[in-house]
Amino acid sequence: MYRLFNWGIEGVQYIINEKGQRDLPEGYNTEQHSFSSNFWGGRMDKFELKYPSATIIDNWKEIYDNFESYAKPYRYGRFVFDKSSVESELAALSDVINRYLPAICVGKAGDPAAAVEAFRRELKLAGYDKVLEEVQRQLTEFKNSLD
Repeated sequence: MYRLFNWGIEGVQYIINEKGQRDLPEGYNTEQHSFSSNFWGGRMDKFELKYPSATIIDNWKEIYDNFESYAKPYRYGRFVFDKSSVESELAALSDVINRYLPAICVGKAGDPAAAVEAFRRELKLAGYDKVLEEVQRQLTEFKNSLD
């Protein structure tokens, strides 16, 4: 699943060549087989290929080695927000988002400045600040537990 989300269908959008690199399959046609993904939020190094794409720049190993010399694990990856104290606010925020955001995003909300202002006002009334405060409190507590 990880490869599917990142690179597409093996044999159609990519192959793994004899060097262990992601490469383009024989007969690959950009107009028919092109695939693009922006899955950085789901990146998991244990599923990445040891050797990157064969179509990448020649000095990839030097770049990767340099990155590995200063890379650090993402400390907040284990943070899980406990929403129990703000569930009603989250429900109200969800309602406001569902009412305003689709029309704003596609330009169907009339005057955009007025629509965004109303959206922000409704978010405040729905409890945005309380939720933000709770998220920050929990993140700070989590961070302090790591130090």
